Amino acid sequence: MKSIISKLTLLIFIALLGSSCKVLEEQLSNSPKTLYPYVEGQQVGFVNQDLEQFIRPKFQLQSGGDWPYTFSEGLAAVYQSGKGGYINKKGHFAITPDYQRVHAFSEGLALVRTEGSYGFINKNGSFVIPPQYSDAHSFHDGQAAVKKDGRWGFIDRNGSWTVDPQFIAVGNFSDGLARVQTPDHREWGFINQDGKFEIAPQYRNAKTFSNGLAAVELEYRQWGYIDTSGKIVIPSQFLAAGSFSEGRAPAAMPANNNLAQKKYGYINKEGEFIVDPAYERAFPFHNGYARIVKSGKFGFINHHGEIAVNPIYSRAWNFHNGLALVKIGDKYGYINKKGIFVLEPNS
Repeated sequence: MKSIISKLTLLIFIALLGSSCKVLEEQLSNSPKTLYPYVEGQQVGFVNQDLEQFIRPKFQLQSGGDWPYTFSEGLAAVYQSGKGGYINKKGHFAITPDYQRVHAFSEGLALVRTEGSYGFINKNGSFVIPPQYSDAHSFHDGQAAVKKDGRWGFIDRNGSWTVDPQFIAVGNFSDGLARVQTPDHREWGFINQDGKFEIAPQYRNAKTFSNGLAAVELEYRQWGYIDTSGKIVIPSQFLAAGSFSEGRAPAAMPANNNLAQKKYGYINKEGEFIVDPAYERAFPFHNGYARIVKSGKFGFINHHGEIAVNPIYSRAWNFHNGLALVKIGDKYGYINKKGIFVLEPNS
């Protein structure tokens, strides 16, 4: 009898131990859905949704386009001692920092630069497409724009040319089309993913398609918008124009009838101003809010064109999950949609 009880006790103990280990393993493997970069002592770490430190500050603060660091497809491109690599959500390097430049993962591959050339790696850190390009963009819609021998073309995920290098400048594919600039007359047109022109080169300048419309420079060096068939939907009338997002696009008109100065507002898809031109700079809407610049400072407006966050910041980034990273002086912090600091500025 004692033997049976002992065996049962042992089995229960093993079961409980296994259950505890499983729970512990799950707790250790679980990472916050969102991690936000923050700065302390000029080093970058990450906080969780509760703005509690999750990854201690140990990464290099970048002043250029690589900042702020964000996670994409489970990894974040960061820099340490002047070299770029990739960390997981526990803060450990999944890919050793060995590269001159690193970009976020997109469609399973990441664009990196090493020894002066660009190539693409997978999440194991192995080159899928060897470094051989003088410049390149990340993958979008299954293709990446790359520059070789002074000309831009497009490749697929195997590194094979889908559009031969022949253009002096290009944009990424969006809405099935990519803007390209031809070398002959330096005009812009739009090609499909087979490299055929859907909209013939004819524009002095052009922006990428977004929400079915693209800003192009038309008559009198003014901007208007075309649809994916090339039809003019909004006639040329703006000094500058940006991409549509959430049914609105930033566009600029002369300030006080002075063509040398411009003020930005927001238009609808009929080309009507729904937010009067009043800003020195304006950016596309994101999650219901848009960044604007007034008197040299960044702030935010809402869909109604009302100032939601006063323009007092030297730099600001888009809202994500209700929080926006802002810079005031040389310090970084996080604000909510009322402009209240939820993570005080630190440097």
